[in-house]
Amino acid sequence: MTKQSLEDCLSRTLGLSSLEALAPQVNAVVLEELRSLVGELPLERLLRQFLLELDERLLVIGNPHGSQADEVQHNLHMMRYSAERFGFERLAQYAKQLSEVQLSLSDIAIDSSGDQMPGLVFKPSNAFLSGLQRLQSQAADAKTHLQKRLDHKGLEGGAKGRE
Repeated sequence: MTKQSLEDCLSRTLGLSSLEALAPQVNAVVLEELRSLVGELPLERLLRQFLLELDERLLVIGNPHGSQADEVQHNLHMMRYSAERFGFERLAQYAKQLSEVQLSLSDIAIDSSGDQMPGLVFKPSNAFLSGLQRLQSQAADAKTHLQKRLDHKGLEGGAKGRE
């Protein structure tokens, strides 16, 4: 028995794609390497900024009806890039998968309702909406993990300051 055959068997049994089964929620090694490179306080600031940007990007991606197609793609790309850099591998994979959902002409419309020049607007397909649900769920998990980490570090910092 090989490691790959075991992973494939588990994936089939659990109903997960191999991508989902292999990607950890958070790769702690990546966060530790980043911490050792920049230090604890700068890492905390970066993680807080990532949390804010994650919310902003989810607003654009989660409202594809009102967003232009290129805005949705840009935010997916940036979410993936940031998630990879902070070790949120599964979130990065979901963002990548969602960005690869093939657009057809039926998914795009011309919006000329605003004061600006008409632009292409994304009308999401069922495949996109399904991927969006997975991405939002994974983003919520990542945010919970980050918030716990930041709260824990804040408590440690407060305790050290009082000693």
